[in-house]
Amino acid sequence: MWSLRARPAVFVPRVAEGSRIAHSQKLLETVTRIRIRAAISRLALPGRGGEQGARVIGSLTLHGPYAGVRFRKGGIGEPDLGSSPVEMGSALLPLSPIIPIPATSVRVRSTDSPYLWAQFVNACLDPLSSSFCLGRCDREAMRLEPTFEVPARLSAWLGARKVSRRSGPVLELSGELYVPDGIFLHLRVSAGCDRLGEPRDILEVTETPILSPGTSVDVPQRVVTAGIAGNPWVSIALRAAEAGPAESEIPVGRCVQLD
Repeated sequence: MWSLRARPAVFVPRVAEGSRIAHSQKLLETVTRIRIRAAISRLALPGRGGEQGARVIGSLTLHGPYAGVRFRKGGIGEPDLGSSPVEMGSALLPLSPIIPIPATSVRVRSTDSPYLWAQFVNACLDPLSSSFCLGRCDREAMRLEPTFEVPARLSAWLGARKVSRRSGPVLELSGELYVPDGIFLHLRVSAGCDRLGEPRDILEVTETPILSPGTSVDVPQRVVTAGIAGNPWVSIALRAAEAGPAESEIPVGRCVQLD
C-alpha cells in the first residue's frame, strides 16, 4: 500500500526545461473588486433648541472576490488545455465579513423638517454608490439596503502541503484584501429636493470613515483538494462574484513531491 513520505511538495512552473525552479508557495497579486451589501437605518433625534437631527447606524457585508483553483491533467511538459478543468471554488473573505458603520448623528437649525441623503464614497469623495434619500429627519425610522462595489488589491498565497497518489495535491490558500482609497459614509442634510430628485439647499455635510484608506483585511487559510489523482497542473481563476465570469486565470504550475 502506497503511503505519503515526509518530503516537501512543490509547484513546478511551466517554463523552459532548463530553467525550472520549484517553489512550495506561490504569491498571486491582482486588482479585483469587492461587492458590498449595506444595511443603513435613519433614526429621528428629538428636537433641541430649534434644531432638527437624525442618527444613522448600519453595517457593510463583504461578498467576493472568489478564487477558483483549477486542476488540469497533463504530462510533465504542459497541461492539457483541451480538456475541461476541475475547479474548486472558495470565497476570499475575512472571518468576519460584516463591518459596522459607526453611529453618526447630524443636527441642523431649521424651522422645517429637512431631508437626509446618504452615499458611500472613497477618501477623494469619488462616489462608490448612488445617492439615496433616507427621508425627513424627524419622521419614523427608515432602513435601506443598497449594494455597490469597491476596487481592491488581492494578494493570495497558494501553498503545496502534500501530494496524494490517490486524491492528488492538497493545497493551502490564504490572502489579504487591500482597499487603497477606503470607504466613507457621506451624509448631506438638505432643505428639500429639486425636480430631478436631488438634494436642494444643502444645510450640512459630514463624512464618517468606515474603512480607512490603505486598510487591509486578512483572508484566513483554507485547505483545497483537487479531486484528481496524480500530479495535475494548477491555476487560479479570479472572479468578482461567485457565479460571475473569470476576470483572469493565473497559471501556478504542476504540483509534485520532491525526491
